Amino acid sequence: MVGEISHASQEQLAGISEVNTAVGQLDTITQENAALVEQVAAAAQGLTRTAGAVTDSVQVSRLEAGVPSAARGAVPGQRSARPVVQPRGRGLRGV
Repeated sequence: MVGEISHASQEQLAGISEVNTAVGQLDTITQENAALVEQVAAAAQGLTRTAGAVTDSVQVSRLEAGVPSAARGAVPGQRSARPVVQPRGRGLRGV
């Protein structure tokens, strides 16, 4: 009987050891993922700044080229959207 308990305890110890190893691996992977998320966030901020700079440069180039204000922001071959017109009478103020 004591031998069976000893054997079961050893098996339980081995199982706990495997779980401990798995938890350690999960912790390592979680830390690596957190670092990657920080890197991606920093890269996204950099891309946002770069996109803003490119947009500013394009606007300056259009102004320098004398592009009429109505054409600014238009995409070649794309129709401009109709302006949104609110119905007369009831506005949002009376809501």
